Amino acid sequence: LSAVLIALLVLVNCKLLLLLPRRQQIAGVWIELFALLMLFFYSFDLSFAFIARKVGFLITQGVTTTLYISAISILIATTIALVGAIAKLTGNGIVYGLATFYTSLFRGLPLLMQIYIIYLGLPQVGYVIGAVPAGIVALSLCYGAYMTEIFRAGIESIPRGQSEGATALGLSPGQTMALVILP
Repeated sequence: LSAVLIALLVLVNCKLLLLLPRRQQIAGVWIELFALLMLFFYSFDLSFAFIARKVGFLITQGVTTTLYISAISILIATTIALVGAIAKLTGNGIVYGLATFYTSLFRGLPLLMQIYIIYLGLPQVGYVIGAVPAGIVALSLCYGAYMTEIFRAGIESIPRGQSEGATALGLSPGQTMALVILP
């Protein structure tokens, strides 16, 4: 009975809104949806005074944690990407295969799925990891794979004459990579 009453109320509301000009229809819908949203939240037994007291601290803590996770993830992802890019450029088939598999897997798997696998899947096989470390690992692996391709493309874009000049100066391949190509 209450469902029928609600359906009739919605129908009457729609009919009344259709009588208004388009701009007023949109404003009316927004106002009604906002009111319903507020009623929905007020139906919970929330202590708004407690939330108001803690909101500053909670936002500060959230921003700090986000910046911490982001900074650590960027450092780790950059390291992974550099190693992966160099691995993709080597002549060793095994190393190239591992690097290609890594980049294909982590670029093809959605980040949310990676987070679920690391945070919820690893405990199923005995590796319990906290929320923050799981976030760092997931972000590092995901963005390390993307950055691997960026670094590889950047290294390959260096003109051949640069490495030939470094060889002519007597630099080893490792020195050439560290002193000429990567900078």
